[in-house]
Amino acid sequence: MRGKTLWSSLLPSTPPPPDLVEWTSAAALDTIRPVPPNSQFPMVVLAIPLVIVALVILSTIFWIMTLIDCAVNEPSEGNDKIIWILILIFTHALGALIYRCARRPERIRLYGK
Repeated sequence: MRGKTLWSSLLPSTPPPPDLVEWTSAAALDTIRPVPPNSQFPMVVLAIPLVIVALVILSTIFWIMTLIDCAVNEPSEGNDKIIWILILIFTHALGALIYRCARRPERIRLYGK
């Protein structure tokens, strides 16, 4: 084993089988197509993450607008303002939706703002 490294002694001395070479050749890779060329599959794969990112961004903007609305317009009587701000912070978009549907119309009716 003189002149050989440990690594070269572990490698097989025979070439790889022809079917393995065929699978890794460029011509073989060109013939393998998991999706037909005119398919819309790649566009759907790209569109789903973009839609999810857009929904996350829009819900975050909605949440920030609701948080600002609550902090500025909610009356400071009692602990209502603090409780609603904590609900908004800990529940994100769900809390913003609950605030907009439940508390905001009541606040506008009672206080006019």
